[in-house]
Amino acid sequence: MRMGTRHKYDALFQYGQKGNSLVHVSDVENGLKCNCTCPKCNEMLIAHNAGRKKTKHFQHQSLKECNGVYETVLHLLAKEVIQEQGYLLVPDVEFTLPESADNYATSSAISPIEKRTFRKVKFDQIEVERSTESIRPDIVATVNGKQLLIEIAVTHFVDDEKRRRIMAERSPAIEIDLSREDRIIDKSQIRTILSAPGEKVQWIHNPKIDDKRKSQLQVGRAIQEFVGANGRAIKIYGKNRHVYNCPINEKLIDKFEKISIYDACYHCRYFVNEYELFGEMGDTPPRFRPRMLNCIGHVTDEYKKLLKSSGVKLSEGRFWIGG
Repeated sequence: MRMGTRHKYDALFQYGQKGNSLVHVSDVENGLKCNCTCPKCNEMLIAHNAGRKKTKHFQHQSLKECNGVYETVLHLLAKEVIQEQGYLLVPDVEFTLPESADNYATSSAISPIEKRTFRKVKFDQIEVERSTESIRPDIVATVNGKQLLIEIAVTHFVDDEKRRRIMAERSPAIEIDLSREDRIIDKSQIRTILSAPGEKVQWIHNPKIDDKRKSQLQVGRAIQEFVGANGRAIKIYGKNRHVYNCPINEKLIDKFEKISIYDACYHCRYFVNEYELFGEMGDTPPRFRPRMLNCIGHVTDEYKKLLKSSGVKLSEGRFWIGG
């Protein structure tokens, strides 16, 4: 590349190394007088920051394109910002289970409902590029005497092998995704990204969250077993699909009152599922193939007690009155 030849946009970078610090191209003298080196290869840099250049940037003295310098700069900027601000907003997850019995009408494991929030974690100590038992993360932060591993991803994310080693150590670890950031980015933008809640920070491994998820799965299995053991079949009548012996209505009004499964059962906490009866229909099959629904309305008190003891929040609904 000849002097004066324009850099490709993908090769532009605006931070150089001066002593032990990263400096922006706008904050140094023009040309070689900037006295800066490349953070990636350590070669002397030329600062292009005079005149009316649309994009101020550094260039290597040899005019070479240095692969990976932008990624290195972004890595170093993120580390500097984390060290300076001394905290990160990290995701927190709470798990709850659904209250409706139809969620448990399956042989598969029940997936807890996740509610994501963010919390501010202040660091007591921050160490860059310190090895742990089996890995070397970008940052090791100490929080209340416990370590938090921090990885910064620009082009390379944590692979399966490193994830396995992190999990084996049972160390909480997060990954900060900067892979989609604009190539021309300054420190203030990095600071904004790292001081606000968002999807850039994700857990690689968090033993506490994993334990909470496992606990909810166990509770879900217990509810699942209760629903499976207590389901009672109720016949569905006619093309408009009504039931007559609703156990909830039996307690409240009249067991023989006609109830629409569309208006009532499908909205009821104690409805489990609906199914069609198969088999021989005789010489004169009915106009509508017999259908049944499964319900636990006869054990409402026991079901509510189980839900409440499991931490499931009960809501109010039109067809749940008294049930």
